[in-house]
Amino acid sequence: MKKPLSFLITLCISFSLSAQSDIIPKPQKEIYKDGFFVIDKNCVIYSNEKNAFNCNYLQDKIQKATGFPFTKVKKHPLNNYVILEIDPQMEIPVEGYVLKSDSTGIIIKAKSKAGIFYGVQSFLQLLPPAVYSGRTTGREEWKIPICNIEDYPRFSYRGMMLDVSRTFFDYDVIIKYIDWLSYHKINKFHWHLADDNGWRIEIKKYPELTTKGAWRGPEEVLQPSYGSGNKRYGGFYTQEQIKKIVAYAAERNIEIIPEIDLPGHSRAVTSTYPQVLCRKTDTSLSIQGEGKNVWCVSKESNYRMLEDIIAEIAHLFPSKYIHIGGDEVNYSAWKNCPDCNALMEKMGMKEPAELLGYFVKRMENIVEKHEKHIAGWDEIIDGEKLRPETRVYAWKSVDRGINAVLKGQPTVMQPSQFCYLDMKQSEVERGHNWAGIVTLEKTYSFDPAAKNQIPDSLNYLVLGVQGGLWTELLNKPARFIEYQTFPRLASLAEVGWTNQELRDWNDFKDRIEKKHYNRMFNMGISFRLPPPVITYEGEALKSQLPYPWAVVRYTSDESNPTEFSPVFRGEIYTDNPFKY
Repeated sequence: MKKPLSFLITLCISFSLSAQSDIIPKPQKEIYKDGFFVIDKNCVIYSNEKNAFNCNYLQDKIQKATGFPFTKVKKHPLNNYVILEIDPQMEIPVEGYVLKSDSTGIIIKAKSKAGIFYGVQSFLQLLPPAVYSGRTTGREEWKIPICNIEDYPRFSYRGMMLDVSRTFFDYDVIIKYIDWLSYHKINKFHWHLADDNGWRIEIKKYPELTTKGAWRGPEEVLQPSYGSGNKRYGGFYTQEQIKKIVAYAAERNIEIIPEIDLPGHSRAVTSTYPQVLCRKTDTSLSIQGEGKNVWCVSKESNYRMLEDIIAEIAHLFPSKYIHIGGDEVNYSAWKNCPDCNALMEKMGMKEPAELLGYFVKRMENIVEKHEKHIAGWDEIIDGEKLRPETRVYAWKSVDRGINAVLKGQPTVMQPSQFCYLDMKQSEVERGHNWAGIVTLEKTYSFDPAAKNQIPDSLNYLVLGVQGGLWTELLNKPARFIEYQTFPRLASLAEVGWTNQELRDWNDFKDRIEKKHYNRMFNMGISFRLPPPVITYEGEALKSQLPYPWAVVRYTSDESNPTEFSPVFRGEIYTDNPFKY
């Protein structure tokens, strides 16, 4: 009897010491013990950081949620405290942190303000979800378990790309989106600011890029597209708005990487300044069905214009990188241009595709003048040898990312089959499907390191992972940007943060369902839940719920249900199920 009893006690102790939290992304090391630290009206906050942002940020969250003073103090408190402590000598990666709690208080320690910020995010996830919204019931227990968390990211690049050309999102939406990314320890926001269907960044030297190129409609230079309707549609960000967004993101440890897609995908530019087109009119269409959307690669005046544009962009964004696109160029425009053909002959080129390499080299030189580097989609590796700093974003496939790494280029893995969040999440939902159905589980299954396919000596060139959201189909329904992003972005956050050997789909799914849905609700995110499975048997509609607590609402007139529609309970007998 003693041996089984001893075995049971060992199990209990092991569970008590090693139980894991529901934090997303999952920490690298975490130990939990019995007991809690309780935040009450006498709890204070202290920080030795010179920059007060992290301290003020946490104080604001706790004050709004609890109603407690949570007073800042100037001296290291002895008990009932939350301490944010910077230690530059700490032996931990730059974005890492240590979070320790006992019965007297909580200490979050890091070597950088970024590490402190991420420690704060983990701290918030240990509290009731209402800490994000401030909408409390009065029944919350403001306590966290006694624990020791040592955490740091697997990859230095954990990004999300948003296309604002096809569907425009205003200043307030971008600010909220940055908040949501920061809650998940995402540290790069790739802002796709210009494409065929709209130029979204104010350029003072070329004002018509936004007075004309930012708008679609019957009387505009750009025709209606992607559901914009028979009216004027569009918008852009002023330089003052961009400065505020960049500063807001930087406080939350998010670097904004701007992109203007070149030399293709440029209908918004060519419609506004048609002189950038090739001299001979080309009637061919790009893969997206757009005509006349390619800069002439042979015109020196185009490079002078681009240099002016890059100068203004470089001034607005502190990032060391400017993304210049380089994808899906319609080479027929150059093939039919006598000036481009003359350039090809001069350079000893045989195919128009080689001109992309020439253009990329010219852009490298322009961007480098401003002490920055270029980034581009994976097509840019097919031309001339790139500068060693030039960053490749692999979107076509994992193999394209591996190819970029083998060529010596720093590479961000963004393969569409795993990372394109504009893809459908099931067969019946809105979204693209050319890269397949991209479920939450499929996104989570991705390993950016491409194990056994990249030599260990080149692993450092795999910078990390990025999600991408192209917005052709985001014009409806309302807040579809949130539905498509979350919770898949949460899975990508863990792909980028947590060591591969610690990741497990069932564990992640359990954490999402137990806690993170409620967190995202309190964050104000209109996220996706798995839809019910509806069957029609014996003249009755039946519903299989994704979760026992799920509530399904319905209509009987083919309209979309709302929060006021009747609740689906049991079965609905009908001889016309398609009305529901």
